[in-house]
Amino acid sequence: NKLFTDPVASTGESIRSGGLAVNDSTQQMSPVSINTIKQVFKDYAPYRNLDDITLCSKHANNFKFATDESSAYRHPAVYDMTKQICYLLYVPIQENVGPRYCSDTDTNFLYCFKPSKAERSRNLVYLTKNTLDDWAQK
Repeated sequence: NKLFTDPVASTGESIRSGGLAVNDSTQQMSPVSINTIKQVFKDYAPYRNLDDITLCSKHANNFKFATDESSAYRHPAVYDMTKQICYLLYVPIQENVGPRYCSDTDTNFLYCFKPSKAERSRNLVYLTKNTLDDWAQK
């Protein structure tokens, strides 16, 4: 079974053989430990005292592909509180239904899916560009 935190399929692989996470063979962007992210931002005052969840969100917000520097798109992320790992995702985890977005039969489309809570993902936190720095106090 594939998880959304698994890397997307590589060239030549079926789209359905992968998950939704950025496929970074260097593991400098994703998946990356929260300690590595803290090291990267240690001298950047606005990020210095952020909690791990917010820091993972900021890490994702700063990510842009070199081929698309002008894009306003901000990648969502998933933070694993148990493993203390931050995963950048290519696409948001949202209800994905209908012929425009998915197909149950065509191998060149993503699977149709609806997000749901599951025991195996209880330690995962989904993050977007809208994650507030003070989310824990809200």
